[in-house]
Amino acid sequence: MTNFESQPTLIHRNPEEVYNLFSDLTNLKHLLHKLPADKIQDLEYTADTCSFSISPVGKVEFRVTERIPFERIRFAAENAPVDIDFRIDLLKQQENETVCQIVAEADLNPFIKAMVAKPVQEVVDKIAESLPLMFK
Repeated sequence: MTNFESQPTLIHRNPEEVYNLFSDLTNLKHLLHKLPADKIQDLEYTADTCSFSISPVGKVEFRVTERIPFERIRFAAENAPVDIDFRIDLLKQQENETVCQIVAEADLNPFIKAMVAKPVQEVVDKIAESLPLMFK
């Protein structure tokens, strides 16, 4: 497995608030206006799943596979061209500060890794950067 880790991101909320928002995927409605419409289309979500179409990959669905209250939320991709999952790790800093980190794990052969490593890392970084925006 190949790991892609974002830089830690500080959110000025306690871990319970952060966990409650990110563990329910229907909260994506708060981000719809911030998503690049030319890249992500056909966004659909429930509390446990999120699917979208992205060029040139096609339709991808992520499903919540693990919830550890106030610590971690793990997602696995379904219908993706490679086996990939990611998680949001939460770490309480102070009373109203939580550090979040996105970690993606993908099963990539060396040829595919060479082609997708940079774009996957960019996506992981962009997700981490956007997390605090959900609280504004």
